[in-house]
Amino acid sequence: MSQIQNSKSSLTKQPRTLTVSFLWLGVSCLVLLIAGGWALTAAVNNSQRQEDERINRYQEILRWTNLLYQGALDAETGIRGYLITRDPQSLAPYYEGQANFAKNLALLRQVEALKQSERLGQIERSFEAWQNRFGRPVLKSFGNSAEIERLAQTSLAGKAVFDSLRLDIEAFLGEQRARLITQQAVARKTRDLIWLVNNICTCLVMLGVLLLGLWLHRSLQQLLQVLDERTQTLTALQQSQKATQAALNRLEKANTELDSFVYSASHDLREPLRSLEAFSGFLLEDLGPRLEGQEADYLNRIVNATQRMRRLLEDLLQLSRIGRDPEQHSSVDLNWVLREVLLEFELQIQERHAKLRCPEVLPTVTGNATELASIFRNLIGNALKFSPGPYGEEGGPQVEISYAEQQHEFLFWVRDWGIGVDPNYHDRIFVLFQRLGRREEFEGTGAGLAIVRKGVLAHGGQVWVESQPNEGSCFFFTIPKNPKL
Repeated sequence: MSQIQNSKSSLTKQPRTLTVSFLWLGVSCLVLLIAGGWALTAAVNNSQRQEDERINRYQEILRWTNLLYQGALDAETGIRGYLITRDPQSLAPYYEGQANFAKNLALLRQVEALKQSERLGQIERSFEAWQNRFGRPVLKSFGNSAEIERLAQTSLAGKAVFDSLRLDIEAFLGEQRARLITQQAVARKTRDLIWLVNNICTCLVMLGVLLLGLWLHRSLQQLLQVLDERTQTLTALQQSQKATQAALNRLEKANTELDSFVYSASHDLREPLRSLEAFSGFLLEDLGPRLEGQEADYLNRIVNATQRMRRLLEDLLQLSRIGRDPEQHSSVDLNWVLREVLLEFELQIQERHAKLRCPEVLPTVTGNATELASIFRNLIGNALKFSPGPYGEEGGPQVEISYAEQQHEFLFWVRDWGIGVDPNYHDRIFVLFQRLGRREEFEGTGAGLAIVRKGVLAHGGQVWVESQPNEGSCFFFTIPKNPKL
């Protein structure tokens, strides 16, 4: 009923919603177009800034190289002046030039692109060679006129070494000037591209505004048509609303009455059935030795039928109780639940030499301890029941019980290596009283998996099976960590 009311409300509001949606869609497209143009312009401008930074860097490299060259010239001038004048004060340009050379060489070395420059390394080696052959020997000749005279005679050799340094510096300057010219050409092209992109973006925005207006006009026409269709649908929904509500009320009442009837009937029939089972047992015990074969068979059938009926009523009563009072849910330690359930199967496990693999620790969940125990009891019971005969070297069936913690829930499973289930019947086995095997082969009422399914759903989880014939079965079920019951 709530779905119909929601549909009615949505039909009333939808034309206005569609109008707003179309408008927002058009505006969004225009905004995206403008944003795209702005982003493209920003990218190109950023590229231009990077080009300008490279140009500035090359200009700094040229300036530092010129200062480095000037420092080398000052150093050479100072040495030559000293050889001519024999005055130590003439060495002042040498010391200043040497310091400037080292300073500007260090600045050039800090540039990332020049850290491994072979040309810069050659300049440094050439200056060091001039220092070793001419500069430092002159400094060591203080007070030794003969040595100074000899060095003055060899000044031409020092000049040749310095000319090699000059050529290296000029070659380095030529490389950097060429790179600067190339970078300036790239920058000019980038500026031209920015101008082009800005004009294209302006044209696109104007075109977008025009197309948006045309599109909105067409959308409004379509909206009027949709409004007419929705109005007709709304009228039809209003006509069927009362009938649907009445049907839902009848269905809810019938389900409630059916649940109450099953609970009352299964509960009230247990007492007379116990009497019938007890007295038929007394008759079989007292008169059994004196009854003939057919009479004893009839009495045995009565006893067996009453026992089956008792188990069926117990299962129905248990099924009807599940989920009746969700407020009884509390924190449940599944370790305790599993221990109590396994105690019920202790004799059967020993007699059949069954092997059960269980986790060392199970989690604590929020739920109903009785219903959770019923889930494990039915799944473990089925695993033992449908694994008939000896299995493996140890001679008995094998059952695995385990779990895995997931983000929002716990995943549990019970696996056996028994007769398995055909995939065509994976959904059917969870329906009440649906049995795939004959009663003579496997005892039971056909309500166990229906109880499991209702119990898991009552805890807000899901249950399913993965199985193939003769390959065993694995029943999975989930329990939410924070159930919304």
